[in-house]
Amino acid sequence: MERPADPAHEPHIEAFNLTVALVFNHLYINFPIRQWFTAGTLGDAFKELCETPDQDLVLPSGIPQEAGVTYIRGSNVPPSRYLQEILRWLEINGLHFRDTDSDGDDVFQMTSKALTILGKSPDGISGNLGNSLTNAVGAAGAEAGKAAIGEVVGQIIGAAARGFAGG
Repeated sequence: MERPADPAHEPHIEAFNLTVALVFNHLYINFPIRQWFTAGTLGDAFKELCETPDQDLVLPSGIPQEAGVTYIRGSNVPPSRYLQEILRWLEINGLHFRDTDSDGDDVFQMTSKALTILGKSPDGISGNLGNSLTNAVGAAGAEAGKAAIGEVVGQIIGAAARGFAGG
């Protein structure tokens, strides 16, 4: 039996999907050069996920936010921590490799697993997931873009979870 969607969690999933899409897109279009990430690296689409309250407040969910501090919308998580947690999750799932550059900063590169997934053409999609990802990120501000991002990220994560042996 499928659980009904909890509307309170939908913005969180949209933020996750958009951030994953932005990270993948940045790594994909810059491959094979290792990339470092900050909240600014991901551009305006990521900044739109953030909010900075003018006064201390408690969200309807009970989460406190401090005035003047920037958070991922609807949470008390700073954008830099949120991005680092997503990068960690992607690394744990084998979708990128973390290394350290000569300055001691973390840098990231897509794994062959991620490139294989992005190079495949799932049923019903003309072109590959990499092209679909790039197109979806380009339309990130529109409702159709959000839906496309959710779809592509879902296919990428699904393929990674299945081990994507091909086909």
